[in-house]
Amino acid sequence: MKEEDGTMTRRDFVKAAAGAAAVAAVAGTGSIMIWDRTTQPEGPVEAWNAATGIDRILLAATMAPSSHNTQPWRFRADPEGIDVLADMDRTMGKADPRLRELHVSLGCALENAVIAAASAGTPVVADQVSGTPSGRLTRLRFAAQGSGADANADLADAIPLRRTNRGPFDEARTVAPSELTALDSLASENVRVVWLTDPVARARFADLSMTATEAHIADAEIQRDSHRWYRMSRPDAEKYRDGITVSGANLPGAIGLIMGLFPPSPDSFDAGWAKATRDTHCGTAPAFGMLVVENAGDKSAWVEAGRTYERIQLAGAMRGISTHPISQALAIRDREVVAGSPEVYSAGLTELGGAGEVVLAFRIGYPTREQPPSMRRAPVVVQA
Repeated sequence: MKEEDGTMTRRDFVKAAAGAAAVAAVAGTGSIMIWDRTTQPEGPVEAWNAATGIDRILLAATMAPSSHNTQPWRFRADPEGIDVLADMDRTMGKADPRLRELHVSLGCALENAVIAAASAGTPVVADQVSGTPSGRLTRLRFAAQGSGADANADLADAIPLRRTNRGPFDEARTVAPSELTALDSLASENVRVVWLTDPVARARFADLSMTATEAHIADAEIQRDSHRWYRMSRPDAEKYRDGITVSGANLPGAIGLIMGLFPPSPDSFDAGWAKATRDTHCGTAPAFGMLVVENAGDKSAWVEAGRTYERIQLAGAMRGISTHPISQALAIRDREVVAGSPEVYSAGLTELGGAGEVVLAFRIGYPTREQPPSMRRAPVVVQA
């Protein structure tokens, strides 16, 4: 029996755990915990090693991170280059009212494509980035070798290895200042990186994130559009190949096993997310990072912030460092901006990030659990 809100009773939980243990004893725990990985025809490393030419460039773009794994991109290829387009059917709706996260996600995909092209010996140069997501974001023109388009080609090896790790980080192991400085150097010219390493600043960001999480959960429209991207059942994950799955949440073994067999109700998932934000995402983070641009609402700068973030992630992956966006305060800030309400979260973010607009906030550290790869759709190539 379940409670009226759809959550399991203590008795149901014990029975479910016993059933899961019995299945695991027969089938092997790993085969259940990472069920959504088994639906991939091949792993990301194998797919990466097999791809060549334009296919490799497009594959790299689809391996980029995106808000809630929405994968909001399409591509149009011809002999002269590749158009990167926004897919407006794959937005976060009220959870991303200014389309900030859409532009950051597209920036990550754009950067992966540029790096992959450079590493394959077919460098590309990005034309001026557009701020109109309903059409073409940018065009990647094939360029000659030595054109300066291959500055970060050495990061390509990390593309199939990069993960957004939602598990705990090692609280006792800080990221050295020299490592943070090296990651700083990867920022675009108009993107400023702010590191929150001081205990007071970290606590302030954690508090801001927790109150924003509560506001996020209390907003029915935001939750409706967020839940659209939760794929808690295997059939949904196999059908859509996007969104956040049980495996992608990187939960402890027993909990992940049970959730994989008995998907949670929306209310129980939200309660678990709030707890994870407090205890795991903020509670184990040795540091937080912020990407800040000069002008609020500058969509081209949002794309550049995404490109910067992807370079930081790839360079971090080569060093055993993981990142994970903590976006709740920014989402509620965006809601304030659109509604014209008192900008409480804008003030809180400015207090921590300084002058300008905080485009992305994330935690950074050394993970204690391996993050499985997330589901991916094949590159969506539209007709020219």
